[in-house]
Amino acid sequence: MVKKIVVLVDKELPTDHSFIQGVLEKSMPKMGYEVTFVGYKSNLDELNVEGIKYITIEKPSLNFFLLKIHKILKFKKIIENEGPFDILFSRNDPAFLILGWLLMRKNSIRNHFHQISHLHAFVTSEKSISYRIKRYGDLMIRKLFMNHVNGILLISEQMKRFLLDVWPAYADKYIIYPMGVDVSMFENENKIEDRMYDVTYIGTLAKSRRIDLMVDAINCYNQKYGQLDFHIWGESTNQNDNIEIRKYVEKLNLKDKVHFHGKVSRTEISKILSQTKIGLSTIPVSEIFKQISPTKLMEYLGAGCCVIANKGIAEQDYIINAAFGEQELLESFDPNLIADKLNQKWSDKNNMQLESDRGKAFITSYRDYKIMAKRLDEDFKKLSK
Repeated sequence: MVKKIVVLVDKELPTDHSFIQGVLEKSMPKMGYEVTFVGYKSNLDELNVEGIKYITIEKPSLNFFLLKIHKILKFKKIIENEGPFDILFSRNDPAFLILGWLLMRKNSIRNHFHQISHLHAFVTSEKSISYRIKRYGDLMIRKLFMNHVNGILLISEQMKRFLLDVWPAYADKYIIYPMGVDVSMFENENKIEDRMYDVTYIGTLAKSRRIDLMVDAINCYNQKYGQLDFHIWGESTNQNDNIEIRKYVEKLNLKDKVHFHGKVSRTEISKILSQTKIGLSTIPVSEIFKQISPTKLMEYLGAGCCVIANKGIAEQDYIINAAFGEQELLESFDPNLIADKLNQKWSDKNNMQLESDRGKAFITSYRDYKIMAKRLDEDFKKLSK
């Protein structure tokens, strides 16, 4: 029996939507599902995959609050016209919780699964009053409408523990679905010694990610051990962050060693990582980052890159410990420790290749999205009864 899923997309694919792309867009149609994506045209890249339908509308120039209302009204009409659907899958945006509740009342959907990939709403902030209003609005909507979903998908055990403390009423709805990797993206990777890029970071350049400490680590390595190049792909949504990190590199006279390449597509990322020797997955240990499921770490490993990672991020600790042992984790996000670990890896190229093979084998066995799609299929069947 064909099962129909409608997927609501909250922002641009594919940079922050690897789960949606890898599981729902690529894997579920091969398992007998009909998948319909609904979103703003600017948020969806259409793939030529059998079993997938894309319905998009133009994104209007509205402020944050009016855009939420527009999204609810327009997407509701689309889904009512295309439905009914067995499953609504939504992600992050609390407006989709309201939309799911409305669609359930109209019998346009039978079940609603909502994935939460971050909990910025719980983070205290000194930002503008409008940001704080949005944050409290997010919390209020989630608290009122999460009771109407069939399953709340969380990306880490740490996030589940946090939510069990603050919102224990929904304990029976929490399901952990960590991030993962579409390993098939990296089938043609090169051996470590033949790769083009010495050290790579791919991700946001937001100040909270402390890219400056990564630059310090490269500077430290080049002063103590020799010369290598650091390649950075990504941008911050805050233009000041992009400017400041570039100025910092100039201040250290590292413009010829630290290379900024800007934002890239998912296809380009797979090619870049397949040409990367060492990927930096050094993450600041803060309350919000403790709850994440580090996608880039898994992409580094899935592409056969060696990685440098620090302790303190529960999901990252688990992956590194399971794949390589605790000794591979740095005690802290410290430039000197990163530089020393770089030198340790660089001094033993044979071991780097072994590490490359072990990392990819672990991801293929436990975090490939094909495996997660099978599990999601089982949970859909169980929770939809």
